[in-house]
Amino acid sequence: MGICTSKRTPTSPKVVTSNNLVVPNKDASIDASPHTPKSPINDSLYIMTDDISKYYDLQKILGKGLYGVVRLGVSKLGSHQKYAIKSLNKEKIKRDIKSLQRELMILKASDHPNIIKLYEVFEDGNFIHIVMEFCSGGELFDKINKKNRFTERESAHVAFKMFYGINHLHASNIAHRDLKPENCLFDSNKEDAELKLVDFGLASRFRGNDMKTMVGTALYVAPEVLGGKYGPECDVWSLGVILYTMFAGYQPFRGESNKEIFKSIRKANISLKEPEFERASKEFKDFIKRVLCPDPNKRLTAVEALRHPWFSIMGANRVKPLDMNLISRLRSFTSSNRLRVEAARVLAKFMKPNEVSFVLDNFKALDVDLTGLITQQGLEQCLRAANIEIAPFEITSIMSQVDLNGNGKMNYSEFIIATLDPAITQKEENLMAAYKTFDIDDVGYFTGLQVKRVIEKSGRAITDAEIEEMMNLSWLKVTGRVDYEEFCKMFDVNIGSARSQI
Repeated sequence: MGICTSKRTPTSPKVVTSNNLVVPNKDASIDASPHTPKSPINDSLYIMTDDISKYYDLQKILGKGLYGVVRLGVSKLGSHQKYAIKSLNKEKIKRDIKSLQRELMILKASDHPNIIKLYEVFEDGNFIHIVMEFCSGGELFDKINKKNRFTERESAHVAFKMFYGINHLHASNIAHRDLKPENCLFDSNKEDAELKLVDFGLASRFRGNDMKTMVGTALYVAPEVLGGKYGPECDVWSLGVILYTMFAGYQPFRGESNKEIFKSIRKANISLKEPEFERASKEFKDFIKRVLCPDPNKRLTAVEALRHPWFSIMGANRVKPLDMNLISRLRSFTSSNRLRVEAARVLAKFMKPNEVSFVLDNFKALDVDLTGLITQQGLEQCLRAANIEIAPFEITSIMSQVDLNGNGKMNYSEFIIATLDPAITQKEENLMAAYKTFDIDDVGYFTGLQVKRVIEKSGRAITDAEIEEMMNLSWLKVTGRVDYEEFCKMFDVNIGSARSQI
């Protein structure tokens, strides 16, 4: 599943059409959720039962699939933010509820710039509506067909983003299991657009090499998957096939039928002597051989691939110098005002691609382990390398403030919240949209009840006692109620009369 639904025949005569494997029977290892489903999905996911049209203007169809459609959704909160909204027919998916449940739970658990973001889920009498990040740049599949071939440098920059996202999943014991160009989207049409991995309907939690079900797409499936026992290395193989296809303009393992394709995969004989590879660097050829190694025990892991010298030579893993203004915001961030933190979490949704790109550059510079998580040790190492004098106790303090979920590390969303630019938090359009997220009924204020709903629909639990403490702010005109003027003051913006602005 995921937001990519189209399957088209490639225009290049050299490219072989993708063929799906068997029906995705599920591995026992992936049914890890202890919850008993109450809604059609899962009681640990917050399902909105409000009319989705209250929140989003559903516009043109982006794609169609067996179970429903994907539409462009535009926020009605004033920000005009765009989203991809997948509407699934409940009657058609009732036999695949566990697959949908698993996909949403994995997306909920993933927080990485190269993995599509799940925002919220709605349910009505006939449909389940999944609100996700909108990627306007289209599929890698289409770019391959349009360009026919990527240069070696272009291939490296795209591949690094794919491996970066996959390493985050593998570090969380999640395998994607259906990586292919159709499941890689670009967030814009710019040359340096960020790439997002999508469609987690076949993703699985794993413990070692305990996965057994033969799933995926024929042209990209690893040889050990065909053998019926495998681990996360299957994703590395699939990315290797995608990389080969980008550079050569055709797949390394081909055939007129799945049987022929599988025979080619089992042989795993790749030729790097064809004309397309004549001018390829020796580092690239070494990389291809090591990610398309038929023995998964000798194949590069995702993190080993990220550290391969080929990426350095091509400049794909180059990080920009830390921005001192951003680091200053990180050092001064405090989570003591919990309501402001929750408001900042909402405001972060309204960042434009160029604003996200700037933050991502700094996040990557601090992510020394390449897992999509910043550790205390990594943070200290990077700040000292940048000649920023900082005491050990301040490093500890920064982590304790920014680590909002308490896992001992700083994830991507937490980093964004802690480093939000005042240009974003003080922009009238963003403030109004964030405020209306809480005051969705447009009554002129919101209470703890609305705050709790916003938190829960993001997939996080909170107690009534925590809400009461959060709303116990001495500067409120009416205890437990926040109007627009007070909301703006949390971000040091004096707007004036609340009602005059709404």
